[in-house]
Amino acid sequence: MMRVLILNTGSSSVKWTLLAADRTSLAGGNEPWVSEDRTARSNQLRDLLKRVPAFDAVGHRVVHGGGRFCESVTIDERVREELAELIAIDPEHMHISLAGIDAVSSAFSAVPQIAVFDTAFHATMPEAAAGYGLPFEWTERWGLRRFGFHGLSVSYALERVSHLLHSPPSRLIVCHLGGGCSVTAVKDGRSLDTTMGFSPLEGLMMATRSGSIDPGLLFYLQQHCKVGVDELRDTLTTRSGLRGVSGVSGDLREVLKAAEKGSARANLAYERFVLSIRRALGEMMGVLTGVDTVVFTGGIGENSPRTRRDATSALRFSGFELDEDANAGTSEDREISTSGSQVRVFVIRAREDLAILTEVLQLLQAAVPAVPNARSSLARWENEGGAARPAHRVRDLTKKLIVFDLDGTLAESKSALDSEMAALLDALLRVVKVAVISGGGWPQFEKQLLSRLTGDERLKNLSLLPTCGTQFFEFGSEWTRRYAEDFTDEERKKIIRSLKSAIHSSGFRIETTWGEQIEDRGSQITFSALGQAAPLPEKEKWDPDFAKRKKMQATLEGLIPGFSVRLGGTTSVDVTKPGIDKAYGVRKLRDALGIGLDEMLFIGDALFPGGNDYPAKEAGVESIQVRDPDESKRVIQTILACLGSLPAKAPNGSRSGAQTNQLFRATT
Repeated sequence: MMRVLILNTGSSSVKWTLLAADRTSLAGGNEPWVSEDRTARSNQLRDLLKRVPAFDAVGHRVVHGGGRFCESVTIDERVREELAELIAIDPEHMHISLAGIDAVSSAFSAVPQIAVFDTAFHATMPEAAAGYGLPFEWTERWGLRRFGFHGLSVSYALERVSHLLHSPPSRLIVCHLGGGCSVTAVKDGRSLDTTMGFSPLEGLMMATRSGSIDPGLLFYLQQHCKVGVDELRDTLTTRSGLRGVSGVSGDLREVLKAAEKGSARANLAYERFVLSIRRALGEMMGVLTGVDTVVFTGGIGENSPRTRRDATSALRFSGFELDEDANAGTSEDREISTSGSQVRVFVIRAREDLAILTEVLQLLQAAVPAVPNARSSLARWENEGGAARPAHRVRDLTKKLIVFDLDGTLAESKSALDSEMAALLDALLRVVKVAVISGGGWPQFEKQLLSRLTGDERLKNLSLLPTCGTQFFEFGSEWTRRYAEDFTDEERKKIIRSLKSAIHSSGFRIETTWGEQIEDRGSQITFSALGQAAPLPEKEKWDPDFAKRKKMQATLEGLIPGFSVRLGGTTSVDVTKPGIDKAYGVRKLRDALGIGLDEMLFIGDALFPGGNDYPAKEAGVESIQVRDPDESKRVIQTILACLGSLPAKAPNGSRSGAQTNQLFRATT
């Protein structure tokens, strides 16, 4: 099994973890730097690498990716040079990141190294949040923007709390409190705003960093107090924050000990620190127009009950209520809010190493083809913005089956494929097997998909799984249903009766509907609040924060505990038998076609934790997150470019699995 060394060279220490591909921790350590001197730190890294057990690859946590690196990247000479250019923005972190890269290159030149960026998660921030109130020509000329940091920690916190909640929180605030501190607003799985900006100096007061400072104060210090730029940088970075105000230490534990012994400065440092967290929480609640869930993570966030209590106590008016016993507890990954709290509050152990491992494994499997058309297609995709979000690289094309979601991936909600998508799917079916899994019923497949596809021979390469795989259709001379796992009459009546009761008790005021609200799809019964034929703009504005459907979901789960109740598209709630989701669907494909999960590639628009495509990813199918059908087209174009370089075909018109694998390996 592959062993990956995760190297986290921070400002105060170097942390390392050796992980197996299945996330098993094999070894690890955390060593403070022995010196501020760069040469001494480089030597310390080289000594460390001599002691670390054998590894096959290295994943580096790189704090700053600037505007160039919005996704993880394999490190080569060019990448190393571009990373060095970021020293000007963040010398504190980038010098030491490069020292780690160089130490590995020197001792293990043949071992692949992957740079994984803390800034990448925040690439989704809207321009209003990402920019400063500076002249636009400055912004354009020098790439001035708020990059945000702690993205790996936030990404893992989102994944973990979604698992604990059994669905992703729509409005999440993550407080990463450690040596560096930040607060991030996450809306439906995407970063909406964060306190750190162009550099890790902005935002909260931290251990040794000042946090946000009035620029006018800096002008004053330079012009009237004759403080030079180098002294300013050093002071704001290493001699401010808890350390600077308390005069004791940047370690909160030492500050609190001093405060308990009567140090007024230490007490003041703590009060300022907590106030900065409260301000940030209030700010992010405003950005999100409320909050459903708050996560505390990082060294202080995980281990200081007092800080969590004091940061949230002033926000009780907005629904915060901590459970004193849970807050004082020591178990990992737990809820610390009371059952009556309107805001759910969690403590999550920071595991940037697991987030890095995921990125490393994906990139190690990557196969960007060496054929001109494929490179052009990837270049177009990147230039048009596909590379602006981290998860959009076709990572491994040694696949026998390409699996798609339908709504939001191949077509807009309840709409037929457009002519370009139909042509692309037709071309794809000529060269590789394709499957489509959706929560929709067979009539929806006929309307959206089959009405736009032609060519009997090519359709033999297409498998269709309505209602998440509880039905399976294949094409011979016509479409036939291979199996169906429908509700019994008694089950159907109970579900519909419960749906009607939940609709009534939820108190929804729905003045206009377009078609039937309740649809029996055989093995799935779906409630569509505005009706099955509602126009997309009306659907998108009815329940944007999931609150209405979550209320109905909770009611239904109490009425029909033996069934699975999930949020579907933009206005729907789906009821199925337990365990019916996209993971169920891909396993049914595996059993029906004899194709392993590791031989499939899943493409969907809801692969974030809690999204209705995410179970396919959790099942072990390599996946590509797309934003919409237009982005799916670019992914398909790239796949076609890769497949187009091998002329040999299997007798049925599609390439055999062995030939397809040979093709992908030949083009890497």
